[in-house]
Amino acid sequence: MNNKALHIKQNKKWLSVLLTICMVITLIPATVMADTAKAPLSYKMDDPAAAVSADPADTTYFTNVEDAAKYVRKQFAERASDIYVPYDLSYGDKDLNTVFNEIYQAVFEETGVGNEGDYNRYHYAGVDYGVDYGDNVDRFIFRYSFTYYTTKEQEEELAGKISQVLDSLKLKGKSDYDKFIAIYDYIVENVDYDDLHFSDDSYKLKYTAYAAMCNGTAVCQGYANLLYRMLWEAGVPNRIIAGDTPRGGHAWNIVKIGDYYYNVDATWDSGYIMTYTTNSGTAEIRHTMNWRLRCDENFPDHSPESRFTEASFISQHPKSTTDYANPSFMGHAISLSDEIGVKFYVYVPTGTDMTGAYMDFVISDGRKISVDLSEAQDEMSSLSAYVFTCPINALEVADDITATLHFGENGTSTTKDTYSAQSYCQYIIKYSDKYQASVVSLASAIMNYGYYMQQQQSLPDGWTDKKTNHNPITCANAYAADGSDLSRVASETSQYAFVYPTGIRNLERVAYSMTLNSKTKINLYFKFSSVPSGFPIDAFSEVTINGDTWYQYTITGITPISYKAQSDITGAKICTLSYVDAVLNGNFPEAKKYAMVAYYDYCDAAYTYWQTTK
Repeated sequence: MNNKALHIKQNKKWLSVLLTICMVITLIPATVMADTAKAPLSYKMDDPAAAVSADPADTTYFTNVEDAAKYVRKQFAERASDIYVPYDLSYGDKDLNTVFNEIYQAVFEETGVGNEGDYNRYHYAGVDYGVDYGDNVDRFIFRYSFTYYTTKEQEEELAGKISQVLDSLKLKGKSDYDKFIAIYDYIVENVDYDDLHFSDDSYKLKYTAYAAMCNGTAVCQGYANLLYRMLWEAGVPNRIIAGDTPRGGHAWNIVKIGDYYYNVDATWDSGYIMTYTTNSGTAEIRHTMNWRLRCDENFPDHSPESRFTEASFISQHPKSTTDYANPSFMGHAISLSDEIGVKFYVYVPTGTDMTGAYMDFVISDGRKISVDLSEAQDEMSSLSAYVFTCPINALEVADDITATLHFGENGTSTTKDTYSAQSYCQYIIKYSDKYQASVVSLASAIMNYGYYMQQQQSLPDGWTDKKTNHNPITCANAYAADGSDLSRVASETSQYAFVYPTGIRNLERVAYSMTLNSKTKINLYFKFSSVPSGFPIDAFSEVTINGDTWYQYTITGITPISYKAQSDITGAKICTLSYVDAVLNGNFPEAKKYAMVAYYDYCDAAYTYWQTTK
């Protein structure tokens, strides 16, 4: 803390008394947390007489600290440049120095109002101050001149935006836990770290809730301020904590859920990314939240300032010794095996009853899937999490998936999350500067794949999924109108042209198709005048097509990484690119051809990503 002597307007009549006062009054400025350094205070002296009646006898004086502080808080919210507080000491036994400082400190006391308390403490750069006499020796006029990070107009804009967002989150009637999750997830998904201004000490807006909400960028202080304000406006108690990390000065929050407070760090969760693949050919991208509702033991690398570890603070803010007991969704992933999978990571605290737990997925096109806990990926040893996967097809890339985890006794407790594959891809593209090129290309290719498949759906002989209530998929990179992309892919797939079987007796016709539902399959069809002896008919299924009997062989387990792998089925050589080649060189609608180009590029991008990370 920087203690400065009080500036005094030198009134000749009271000069000797005022000089004595100047020696004893000190004002302790609020700690202004920044990511790297505290902002300096600036001092100036104005004439307080301009703020009170020309006749001191007409001035109304405060007689208690509470009312005076309430007035200062109101003026602070209005972003008044100079706040003058007339005060009469004769109504109490406190001295001038005590009252002056108590009013100042009360500006930052917790009131349960979102734009007061810690919000005030971390929204100004410094304070200048002064004292003048009123109309007798017991009356004084205090001046507090704050240097704010935001203007009144910016605070009004922020208030409107916060109200709009809170309404959209539909928090009425929800528990504090569900309110927290909704608000926290909104901030994590919609606020970016302000790398551009991180080292620019002149740009103070980066520290504010306004920058986080209205500009979409802030440093940690802005994240913490916005979370603080939104939670209080939703009725959820919380505090802002300043301290140190191995990365430097930092700010985070503690949030009260039930009887205890828990640590949360929206800044770190908004940028916690991992990417990896597996040798089985699964390309996966993951974003997990590891800093949400944690106890101190499971919240490493965060060292609070000493005032937050004092007994008085701890007694007012009792913290849980364990992470929050409810399972919570902590992140998402896209897995690419023989299907596109949207993965939901569920953090499971120790002691949670997961007996009989299961996940229900409801896709916005109406499809429903249920996944038992035994089918989930067990990541308890590494992440304290289970991972449930919702398989989707290309048409569903933008469809919202509502995931409901059922847990506890008889599965009566639930927690929900909503996400889509497109949201994840857009996240990767938005932060393309933070990812290797192969990851960004893959995210774009997934969106293009879905987009051009949806274009094909409108054709009379389009996609077998005839639902029309899919959310529209955004095209990441449109193909050239000159047909060059058709030629590009055709030249690549020609070497994989279908090879017809020879030497099979009684074989009249051969046909093939490709299924691109949630699973990728190749279907090979043989039609015989009569089935020859020695033919492995048991490996085929008998189907009827247009009244004729055909024998179908289905190749499964095709991943985008194995898209070039040819299968030899009784002399017929085929892979997914054989079908792509047939479409590109056949008499098919242009929309279907571009859908095949998009499929090829999707597979190629997944294969490239796998090669660079395996």
